[in-house]
Amino acid sequence: MNGYRPQRNWGARVLEYRYLGMRAVYLENELLRVGVLANKGTDVFEFTYKPRDINFVWLTAGRVVCETVDNL
Repeated sequence: MNGYRPQRNWGARVLEYRYLGMRAVYLENELLRVGVLANKGTDVFEFTYKPRDINFVWLTAGRVVCETVDNL
């Protein structure tokens, strides 16, 4: 084995972002995208079925609030 690994552009992924000042982790593959707020007790804020662009998460009239935002 030569140790070369081509860049992957398919399959499952884990991505980290900031969402309203909180750490958000996205888990996704070809069919699903799940967004989790890591700073807020791992609340799921997005659960999207990609082929139909349907988000199955209940969205309230209020906004996402987190009192314990860290500076990561």
